[in-house]
Amino acid sequence: MNRPRHPSAQSRLRPGLRLGDRYELLTEWAKGGMASVWLARVQGTHGFAKLFAVKTMLPEFAEDAGFRDMFLDEARIVAQVRHVNVATIEDMGEHEGLPFMVFEWIQGDTWSRLADAISSAGAPMPVDVMLRICAQAAGGLHAAHELRDETGALLRVVHRDVSPQNIMVTESGVAKVIDFGIAKAKGRIAEATQTGLVKGKLDYAAPEQVISHSRVDRRTDTYALGAVLYHVLTGEVVHDGANDAQRLMKIGSAQAPRRPSNVAPLISDVLMKALDPEPARRFQTALELERALETCATSPTSMDDVGQCMAAFLGARSASRRGKIRAAIEQASAGEVPASAQGRPRMATIPPEAAGGVAFLGGADLPEEPSRTMPPIVITPKWVWPALTIATLLAIAVWGRVMMLAWELKSGSTEAQTSYVGGRA
Repeated sequence: MNRPRHPSAQSRLRPGLRLGDRYELLTEWAKGGMASVWLARVQGTHGFAKLFAVKTMLPEFAEDAGFRDMFLDEARIVAQVRHVNVATIEDMGEHEGLPFMVFEWIQGDTWSRLADAISSAGAPMPVDVMLRICAQAAGGLHAAHELRDETGALLRVVHRDVSPQNIMVTESGVAKVIDFGIAKAKGRIAEATQTGLVKGKLDYAAPEQVISHSRVDRRTDTYALGAVLYHVLTGEVVHDGANDAQRLMKIGSAQAPRRPSNVAPLISDVLMKALDPEPARRFQTALELERALETCATSPTSMDDVGQCMAAFLGARSASRRGKIRAAIEQASAGEVPASAQGRPRMATIPPEAAGGVAFLGGADLPEEPSRTMPPIVITPKWVWPALTIATLLAIAVWGRVMMLAWELKSGSTEAQTSYVGGRA
């Protein structure tokens, strides 16, 4: 069945347009590598109004069957997860051939921005707050991992892109896992066209994600979440390198990371277990990781404490965000085009794939490492390299012998010709 082509559907999205006769677009909020996010609202009777985040595919991907299936799969997976620590999808539709998803509007920021703001301020990292955020994210992942079909069989959901950019923290201190765009699950449509590639961000990738023919399961996500916490608390990634090739080789070597020295021994133990290269020795579920993290806190830490941390370090961004929302609503009510719609917006509430952000250290506005697909490392048996070495040496010896015989034949021929010519003279 051929889908109707609407190559300019995205360009026709504009403030004031209603998608599905329900969601009024206010302003384009963010734009990434595969999708854009719009601030939208629904209005009802008696002054009722509610904000939403509408995620739409970019037009160049809308006609690509593979990307379209990935987009639709994300909606199907997230729609089944009902947990406070997972961003809720409210609706899905299509506008002139362009699919869109409607998410709850998250008034907050990414965990990466919070960690970076604290580092930039030169303040000590509030370890208990970071543990609380991580534990909440683990709870959300566990809910996704436990999704079952109508027969009760596990759907075997794996996020595969757990990162501090894909964990939002609300102003009230609630962590929410977002972006299941490359999640693995039984029955996923796009999986057939996406196998054989490394998916996710290398900073948080588990060894089995980069080794060919390795099994990826929920323990891959617990590794990634441990890698995120390791990065937040130490300021270092688990496996660094000068380039992607070096990082891939380090990850694929399945070596245990360096034990952090700047955190409490109990936290260090949790991190080392979460980051064990052998999946069988890790936390077997995100719930186990969540419970382990809760035992590491030195004092009771609530969502209010997380919210206070957000206000202390990201209060100015929050005020700016609220001002932009208020301006967009006022301009839409007046029938004007918001100024932010005339250029690329600066902040995202639910960032699309590869959305811009900031690094943990240094405070510079650098792009976040995008989620990516790369060819996996093929790990060969240990006996292959000695065999190849021996074969290479034999080939060199044979080649040398052949060249020597050729030289001898050439020399003999030259001497014969010289004798013949001399005889005639």
